[in-house]
Amino acid sequence: MKTRRYIMIITMFIMLMSSVFAQITDLFGEEDTTTVTDPQSTKAEVPHSNVKVTFLSQDPDPVEPGEFVELRFRVENFGIKPVNTVVFNLELQYPFSFADPEKKYVDIGTLGARQTEEDSAILFWRLKVDDNAAEGEEEFTLIYNTEKYGVILDDEPTFKIRVRGRESILGVESIETIPPQPKPGDQVQVRVTLKNLAESSIDEVKVKLVLDETSVAPLTSASEKVIREILPGKTESVLFDLIVPPDAESKVNLIPLQIEYMDKFNQEHVVEAKFGLTVYSPPEYELVKDESNVFLSEQQGTVVLSVSNTGTSDINFVVLELIPTENYEILSSSKSYLGNIESDDYETAEFEIYTHKLKPGIIPLKVTMKYKDSFNQDFIKEEQMELRIFSKEEARKFGLLPQPPYMSMGIGILVFALLLWYILHRRRKKKHAKAMGQHA
Repeated sequence: MKTRRYIMIITMFIMLMSSVFAQITDLFGEEDTTTVTDPQSTKAEVPHSNVKVTFLSQDPDPVEPGEFVELRFRVENFGIKPVNTVVFNLELQYPFSFADPEKKYVDIGTLGARQTEEDSAILFWRLKVDDNAAEGEEEFTLIYNTEKYGVILDDEPTFKIRVRGRESILGVESIETIPPQPKPGDQVQVRVTLKNLAESSIDEVKVKLVLDETSVAPLTSASEKVIREILPGKTESVLFDLIVPPDAESKVNLIPLQIEYMDKFNQEHVVEAKFGLTVYSPPEYELVKDESNVFLSEQQGTVVLSVSNTGTSDINFVVLELIPTENYEILSSSKSYLGNIESDDYETAEFEIYTHKLKPGIIPLKVTMKYKDSFNQDFIKEEQMELRIFSKEEARKFGLLPQPPYMSMGIGILVFALLLWYILHRRRKKKHAKAMGQHA
């Protein structure tokens, strides 16, 4: 009787232990459950029991604030028994939310025994990232439940979503040219200042000036500079030494600026911009009185003025205006349009004037010159030429006036008298010599 009772107790104990062992086997499995990390990526693979969950991807990676991100996981069962009623869900915190709240849970039903690799189940969620999300790696928790137990996958390695700042994490704070408007032949420095607008450092910043289609060239340094690192919120500058060729024309050179850099996720970014470098040669000219047939008081004649472009840039829409004064009147038009005068060229303007009764000396010819430069800026210059007024005696002396007729006649008579005296003097001399010979 006692033996039968012991047998029943032992049988019940064995059945109880078998049940417990079955549950433990289902929960913890009989194989190695060591956490594995895929050597080809940084995605976490988290096993629990014989169920292993692998974080396959986030797309895009990294994701920017305000964008949607897609998460994919692989679920495998390495056990020899199926796992029933498997339901997964994500436990999210700021800055993430479900794009479709109704798809928070993913029910994959039953995971069959040895359901791995190509036969594994794939989980998919689509999340929204808050517009004000900070740059960095944000953790989240993955949970699943079966008909027998629930599992929170929050041990190491943890699941993370990488959030990147917006594209404008590197800004061009300023571009300075020294001097601001170089002339042809000048050396010029270009200082480019960059600011890191992100919350993390950026590395290997390459700044390049594309000078192929401009009228400037590198002087002593290359057209590309490198900044090894810019800390968050800090600025760094690079300096380029350039030269403007002596024959460069006045114009605005649009110089492309190319910037490449690496963010904290080792992703390469490219920023392109343009800035203007103004080469400016101010107009240079020489205004002279080219010729004139006016040199006496109360005389009518023509005055010719000449404008020569002695600079390297064009002088455009040139107008000369002769201003009347108390010394003379203008009989022709007071204005003369000369048009555009290229470098190393000249134009002339003629004015008909009449001088008032004046004393011999210098009188001013007042001239206003209006023109535009290569950038269409207006210029008005007041100039003054000199016009010399002679007396008639001075004019005759310098050959400006012919001698009067009576002076010519007097000179002729004087010449004739001298010639006659010479002839008579020679005759007398000959007669005297002849008489002296006969006497001898």
